[in-house]
Amino acid sequence: LTPISGALKYLYDKVFLRRSREVENDYDFILDDKGRLTDAIFSHHRDVEIFGEDADPDIHCFFYNIFDNPAISKKAAIRKLSKFPKEETIVRGKGHFLFISGMVYPGFSDHLHVIPNFNDWYTGDTQQFYTLYAAIDPHPRVPHAVLFLAVSVDGTKYLVDDLYTDCNAQDLVTAIKVKCRGRIPELILIDPMAYTPDPSTKSCLATDLIDFGLDDPFPIPASKDKARGILRCQQLLAPAETSGKPGVYVTENCTNFRREITRYSWDDWRKHDRNTKGPKLEAVKKDDHFMENFYRLILADPQYIDPVTEDDVRAEYRAQQSVGRSPVTGY
Repeated sequence: LTPISGALKYLYDKVFLRRSREVENDYDFILDDKGRLTDAIFSHHRDVEIFGEDADPDIHCFFYNIFDNPAISKKAAIRKLSKFPKEETIVRGKGHFLFISGMVYPGFSDHLHVIPNFNDWYTGDTQQFYTLYAAIDPHPRVPHAVLFLAVSVDGTKYLVDDLYTDCNAQDLVTAIKVKCRGRIPELILIDPMAYTPDPSTKSCLATDLIDFGLDDPFPIPASKDKARGILRCQQLLAPAETSGKPGVYVTENCTNFRREITRYSWDDWRKHDRNTKGPKLEAVKKDDHFMENFYRLILADPQYIDPVTEDDVRAEYRAQQSVGRSPVTGY
């Protein structure tokens, strides 16, 4: 769904203006091609499929924003927008829905970022044009989360698969190798906590994974600089000014990643604190396993590595990734 300038100028016979379903006495308004209200239908018609697989192909959907209003000039619209909070300015000025205002990645959308699954990164002669990376967020109480990223020869990044499974270390290694589809990752990142030794046995999860075969390459502690990582991911998700294309794409089979990113929101203070404190500058620490993997992969600055020169640069590249980091904290 993309804002279309002047969309109501004699392009459509009628326009359905849908209100939020949470509003009491919900209505569907019908406007004519000049924006005049011609009818109002009660909310029992609100479940009519307007877009989706079962939608009428003759029904076109788009965002209509303040600049498409013929009654006010662009200068007046800008003046009006300056009086609203940032989130509402986005809604009125760009046609975005208000419910994304508290999201960490409001710019993510299926329309822009999600692409069909493809096998070029692991089959035939084309696999040499992609370099694979992986990030692991293990957890003792909830399923382990693993995210796989491929970088093409032109530098474009693709999240090509994810893994969300509740299993022991040995089975996790097997599942990761299955997802790699015969490819050897250039780098495997893991939550630094996986390198925290058990006080009694002196062993840790990372070494268990290595012992069970995750040793080519072995996982290294990832960065925990979440604030910087979120900024980098936001920048990567934003479409480029020249091409209009984002810096990262997500394949359809990354269902767990897509579920988390569309629900990943900023945390707020409790109600009794809101009058004395500003916005809480932290993301909600819940259902964020793939979000952790996402920013850790991006902070590692994944690049395409030519297979011909891979042996020459691998040692130097991995050394650069771990410069200045503690093997325990990841900082």
